[in-house]
Amino acid sequence: MSIERSSCKECHQSHHCIAAKLSEAVRGNKVKDISRHEAIYVRGQRIFSQSACSSACYIVKSGSVKIVNVDAQGNERIIGFYLPGEVFGWEGVFRGSFPSTAIAMERSMVCKIPIEYLEQRASAKPDFIHSLLKLMSRELNNVEQLAIRLTRYTAEERIISFLLDLSQRYADRKLSALYFRLPMNRTDIANHLGLAVETVSRVLGRIQHDGDLTIRGRELKILNHSRLLSKISVAPNTEIRYISEENKTKVLELDPKCLSGTSF
Repeated sequence: MSIERSSCKECHQSHHCIAAKLSEAVRGNKVKDISRHEAIYVRGQRIFSQSACSSACYIVKSGSVKIVNVDAQGNERIIGFYLPGEVFGWEGVFRGSFPSTAIAMERSMVCKIPIEYLEQRASAKPDFIHSLLKLMSRELNNVEQLAIRLTRYTAEERIISFLLDLSQRYADRKLSALYFRLPMNRTDIANHLGLAVETVSRVLGRIQHDGDLTIRGRELKILNHSRLLSKISVAPNTEIRYISEENKTKVLELDPKCLSGTSF
């Protein structure tokens, strides 16, 4: 793991990163630019461990991260997955220690920002507090969505809602919502959704047979977004947003040769 101190000014994730917003805020008030530590983690490497002391939050700059919790019986459950620009590690702020372990799913660059630094600098611009609350609200919503998937949805609904959620998150980052790479394997998806790996493979095969999507290696292409959405019994107070026309255009321009990939 290599570590270096860096600034948010030239980061390619700055347009949707919470730390970059803070950095912009403090620069506007003639306060020193936010300082953070970048670290590169290889696949399977821990970023922080369950029960370790918590004094910082983390942002994925590149790659992807999964959060894993181990209960008293030793059972592992993947709580969530994080993509570039997303923040994780907030859960440790409440009690001062991390309730779960963060693991890089591939070669990933992660930024570490001390909570104390955020608290001090956030006062430079009140609007940032609003952004922070929205971020935490989104995390709570993600927990609620996972609970709905695990308690109310069939296996097919869990998988489709999971894929559509990924689709929207890529769209939020101005990337294609219909064609993207899955950073996690089927074993991780099964664990996260409370399903057997065989069930995930069978459902994905059926959805492909229906002509709603294609998967080559880990490259996924959504062919019929509206039909996938119609297969989910949306629970009350559950929001599933539609992708934009702009992202549909991006998919149509893809080279079919890009569909080749590694085993998923």
